[in-house]
Amino acid sequence: MFQRLAIPAWSTPPRTLEDWVAAFADHGFPAAIEDASDEDAVLTVESLGLRAFASLEAGRLLALDFDIEAADPVPVFDHLSAVTAALGWELHDESDDGL
Repeated sequence: MFQRLAIPAWSTPPRTLEDWVAAFADHGFPAAIEDASDEDAVLTVESLGLRAFASLEAGRLLALDFDIEAADPVPVFDHLSAVTAALGWELHDESDDGL
């Protein structure tokens, strides 16, 4: 399993989980929100093997911690990077995978 952390770039307007769902859809990958509460939620993109744990504060999205379960993660990283950049967020390597 590989991990990436998405956080807002400096002076990026607030984003919602629905913004992420729409951005993945714009890139051709349906996404869904599961187990949503005021403090956390899970965003899944089954076609990419992505599961993201959302950190929320008073309903405001602070970060997404992505788990990537693809056998070949490089194309997934490329798609995730494109979606992240489209939303004005940054993607950080949080694992020791070297990729």
